[in-house]
Amino acid sequence: MIAFEIIILVLSVYSGISCLLLMFPRILFKKKNKLKLPQPPTSLNKYIHAHRGGGAFEIIESTIESFQHSEKIGVHLVECDIQMTKDKVLIAFHDDDFLRTCGLNQRVNQTNFNDLPHPKSPIPIWFSYGESYVFTTEIKPQIVSLQQVFETLPVTTVVMLELKDSQDPEARNQLIGLIKRYNRWSTTIIGTESSKNNAQMVKLCREQLVEVPFFMPQGKVILYFILYIFGMLPFVPINEDVASLPYMSNQYAWAKWKQERSFFTLLYIPITWIMSHLCDPMIRHFNLRGIYTNYYVINEEDDIKIVLQTTSIQGIMTDKPTLALNVLKRLNLN
Repeated sequence: MIAFEIIILVLSVYSGISCLLLMFPRILFKKKNKLKLPQPPTSLNKYIHAHRGGGAFEIIESTIESFQHSEKIGVHLVECDIQMTKDKVLIAFHDDDFLRTCGLNQRVNQTNFNDLPHPKSPIPIWFSYGESYVFTTEIKPQIVSLQQVFETLPVTTVVMLELKDSQDPEARNQLIGLIKRYNRWSTTIIGTESSKNNAQMVKLCREQLVEVPFFMPQGKVILYFILYIFGMLPFVPINEDVASLPYMSNQYAWAKWKQERSFFTLLYIPITWIMSHLCDPMIRHFNLRGIYTNYYVINEEDDIKIVLQTTSIQGIMTDKPTLALNVLKRLNLN
């Protein structure tokens, strides 16, 4: 009986301290400040991200026109994936091959930059299964290099880059070199899906004396979520500066299942729903520690409204940035 009471006492004290540190993390940790965000555009303190350059519903993804579109409409952050061509040029492109976007069954790493195919209409939109972006055949857009992206966007525009070739030392070195060359130290968020490769990139940045904000790889997101569930997150140091988290909408769940039918998907959908709908205190904790938070990818107006109005998330990544910007403006006027 005494042992049981001691256990209850210890758990109560632990829970109390955990809750205190969840709400006041600066008791243990200094607030992060690597990422230089623009001033919040509204009193809601929310930001809109353009997915894959300019929003796949509004313009051809991963082209110079897509990044120009984002700048024109006033998007706050721009996201894209990057990987190397056969002749070692970093390009802004998501897929491993050109089948979905260009109708060519050829891998990116087997194609030279000057031989890149032109995108072909219609382009299926991954996060909105069954929908596509349609454009006229007269348009001949070109897939863009990362160097061209940096030359197109002002240095103050925040760019989030996921390096697909993260295991390639040359790709990592070239990415860091371009960030240094264009003085994008504090306005370029980088990262990979792999925790191991993320750690190698962090090491490379330290060796080259570059302070670049990193986003959490998938493994770290899962780890921090588990730590949060058990009340341990407030005690743990977090190296990353950005938490880019999946938002499980009905649309995303449908797209995920239709395109990746597996046991992993059966687990992924409910776990991600719990994380994105029932764990707002975790988001607030990240924010208080200076970790920028955003959800991806939200394309339905109702979902955009719900997230902007009812969650602590700081940013929304979307294929419909014009719609999201308009929703944000309307909510700010109410």
